[in-house]
Amino acid sequence: MSNTTTTNQTFDQLLKKSLTAHDYDNLPTQLGLSKRKVTQIKENPQIGTMRQAIIFAMEVGLTTKELIDQYEFGYETITVGDYRKLA
Repeated sequence: MSNTTTTNQTFDQLLKKSLTAHDYDNLPTQLGLSKRKVTQIKENPQIGTMRQAIIFAMEVGLTTKELIDQYEFGYETITVGDYRKLA
């Protein structure tokens, strides 16, 4: 459980480090997601979808594979087949 907490904090820290305060505060608008959904993803990136992984990766300057591998983004929703399709 502590590993999950570390992963969650690390993902949120990545967002805070990579984005301006304005962009961080406006993530729901920029991503076209509700504030609640963005908060859920920041707290538990494993629930993110492939579409969200692609968008978040662009926002923070990582490849989608890096975001998935380093932050376990989408581990509960992204299929192996979809992961293999990434460049």
